[in-house]
Parts: sequence; C-alpha cells; structure tokens
Amino acid sequence: PFLPMFAANWGRLSFLRCSCQRRHFLWADLMRRTFGIDVLSCEQCSGRLRLIATIEFPTAIRAILEHLGLPSEPPALTPARAPPVSEHHAWN
Repeated sequence: PFLPMFAANWGRLSFLRCSCQRRHFLWADLMRRTFGIDVLSCEQCSGRLRLIATIEFPTAIRAILEHLGLPSEPPALTPARAPPVSEHHAWN
C-alpha cells in the first residue's frame, strides 16, 4: 500500500531503509539476523568463508552423514504433551 509522505517529514525518515522491496535474503544474512551467528566466519582464523557448492541429493547427503557417523534419518515424531501443572496456581 502507498502511504503519503509529507516533504517536511522526509528528512527525519530518510535514514530508514525500506525492507518491503527486498523479497529474497541471503541464507547467511538470515542466520546472522535470527541467531546472531556469522556462519561465513572461520572459527580458527576469523577469515571469510565462501560457499562453493551445495549438496541437494538425499542419497548423497545420507551417505555423507553415515560416513561421518551422524544420524541420517530424522528423529521420530512424538505427540505433543500438555503443559506442566503447577500446584501454586489456582485456576478456579
């Protein structure tokens, strides 16, 4: 939606960046903004890492995880449980 902007107020608001025009974010930026971690920073030398490939085939991913001794299957789903009941609260 279009919101009218008065010229007198533009100077005060011009430092804001409009995020509504950007629809795609880099995955590294999303990780940094969400979790506060820089996934492209080397833990040993603090240099910048760069992505050179992605692995998208499930069979290749499963083989790599199994070779590393990591679980290759997702954990089993469990039913949701009710919240714990505290005796300190009177719900009546």
